[in-house]
Amino acid sequence: MADGSIFSEWVVNVGRRNALSRLAHVFCEMAIRCEEAGHGDRTSFPLPITQPDLGDATGLTGVHVNRTLRDLRTAGIVELRAGVVTIHNWEKLVSVGDFNAAFMLLGGPASRITEAA
Repeated sequence: MADGSIFSEWVVNVGRRNALSRLAHVFCEMAIRCEEAGHGDRTSFPLPITQPDLGDATGLTGVHVNRTLRDLRTAGIVELRAGVVTIHNWEKLVSVGDFNAAFMLLGGPASRITEAA
């Protein structure tokens, strides 16, 4: 059931969201996963991924990923530098990514992540 829920969310992410929303959604999901695994928290976590890999995951070109990362950084929302994601504004990232952790079916503290702090 969890796999079906995650698959469904990713179909929406790649098929219906714009580039900014796609990357924001990926960063939200990875923040939750890293936090749950004890590899950081939702404000800073390792993500050793290249821009072409992000493009492959989101259906975007490398150039578009680069420009979208710049937009997220310029807006003061998130930045990816040297394999580390730093989230400066969690609420804005959640909003831009149209993110709701419920699809991950975690049931723990992460299921309340989208609530305002």
